[in-house]
Amino acid sequence: MAFRNIRPVEVESFIRRELRGKLERDLRVLNIVKEADLECCAYYFLRRYLRRDPSWQILAHRHSKRTGHYLDLLIFRKLKPRIAIEFKWNPRSISEKDRGSLRKAIKKLQVNKAYFVCAVRSTADFEKIAEKTKTEQYRLHEVLVGLDFSPDKRKSWESKRNVLYNPRPRKSPAKAFRG
Repeated sequence: MAFRNIRPVEVESFIRRELRGKLERDLRVLNIVKEADLECCAYYFLRRYLRRDPSWQILAHRHSKRTGHYLDLLIFRKLKPRIAIEFKWNPRSISEKDRGSLRKAIKKLQVNKAYFVCAVRSTADFEKIAEKTKTEQYRLHEVLVGLDFSPDKRKSWESKRNVLYNPRPRKSPAKAFRG
């Protein structure tokens, strides 16, 4: 494998365009059925893309002492944070908590870009940010990974997803140790 220098603008373009398409394909064929799958698939595609340049690293579920928040993915170039990514499954809009977390990543970690990547059943149902602050303008982006199926096809997809996605009720630690 030949190494080459990957510029930050190329990574940003990959996230907004190519990564979005790859995640949409995985969502449609049910490789993604929940938020954790979305995060894992994005991590995989980004690792494959960035492996040609050893100056890039990706850390998943990273806690930052400077912001006090966990970021789903934090991408470093030459050991400096450059891109922060938050993932959500089927939200109606970006929550204030996620928006604040990404805003702090921009201000305190000095990342170049912050992305809110969400898998939605219908892109029309998602409310984009109406007004961005000065900090967010040009730096905070929403990437919608949309299913956008017809109602019949979406119903079929949902029934197949329900077979694959079977959340087990969690047991509290106290109940697990009661013999």
